[in-house]
Amino acid sequence: MNDEFAHLRASLEHVPAKTMPLIRKAVEVTARHVKDDARALAAAQVGKHARQYPAAMEYEMKSSGDDIRAEIGPRPQGQGNLAPVFETGNPFSGRKPALEPALEYNMDDFVTGLGKALDDGMQL
Repeated sequence: MNDEFAHLRASLEHVPAKTMPLIRKAVEVTARHVKDDARALAAAQVGKHARQYPAAMEYEMKSSGDDIRAEIGPRPQGQGNLAPVFETGNPFSGRKPALEPALEYNMDDFVTGLGKALDDGMQL
């Protein structure tokens, strides 16, 4: 999946500046959906064992020039510190991933939203 993002990033390097706010919106909408889906998946998988873990899922938008990104995941405090245990598993329990499936589930909508942002931006 990282290869797909690298390819996408490379193809967006020459997008007109007027399109950037629309791309930012597409990234933020998808980040919010991934966060919401990750919370739902985490709640279903960890249940009563870590009740605050799903609420620790959040996203943060970061922009610098033409670089637009969203960081999605649990806050690194409280039960958010349990992310490695749930996402990758450990010797005592299997994986209970929430972030990766949520990202995969939203990938097609992200590509569609990004395409719409680019189309709309080219018409500005």
